[in-house]
Amino acid sequence: MIRKYDVAPDAPPWGWKTVYEVIDADHLTITAFNLTPDGLEVKGLRQSTRVPNTNRRPDCPAIAPLTAMKPDFATIIKANPLAMRALAISWVTLGHLRVRLALVMATSHNPQIPSYPIILCANAVDYIIRPMNPATIMGGPLVEYHDTHELLNRPLLQYVPGGDGEEFDPPLKLGLLMFDQSYVIAEKFEVEVFDRRVEKPAP
Repeated sequence: MIRKYDVAPDAPPWGWKTVYEVIDADHLTITAFNLTPDGLEVKGLRQSTRVPNTNRRPDCPAIAPLTAMKPDFATIIKANPLAMRALAISWVTLGHLRVRLALVMATSHNPQIPSYPIILCANAVDYIIRPMNPATIMGGPLVEYHDTHELLNRPLLQYVPGGDGEEFDPPLKLGLLMFDQSYVIAEKFEVEVFDRRVEKPAP
């Protein structure tokens, strides 16, 4: 099943594809993919669930609803590798395995690039947030995303923070988001707000 959704005015629509796979009589796997305007397909969500059978298992729980798909910031960067430039960090909030970044981007009138993205970095295991370099010119530093990088090779990244030596099981598939003097290592980078200024939430 394929559907489309808008990310910004005058921007090409993105799409999502949902694939349903029957594993056996009691189990169903649902996989959802983001589809960029250029046709790049990136996995957004995978859910395995037990299908209730009212004839044999009336107490079996119902299928949990899927959450709404959000644009993947890593996919946007891959589609525009030389056009993603950060002008400022508006604000940052930190939580357990979560970092929210509010950035100001130089869009160059490209509707595929968010102007004021709020990025939810999920399963964030390491980060360094520093002030933007005031000496940076040329429209701001490039925002980069890496699937492979020396910073991702550290075994300690797979240890659960505060878990007394417990490792993530299954292991996290981590990516690296870099901009100016800052970086975040996380499993997902979702764009919660695309093109609208939002004030920092109250603590």
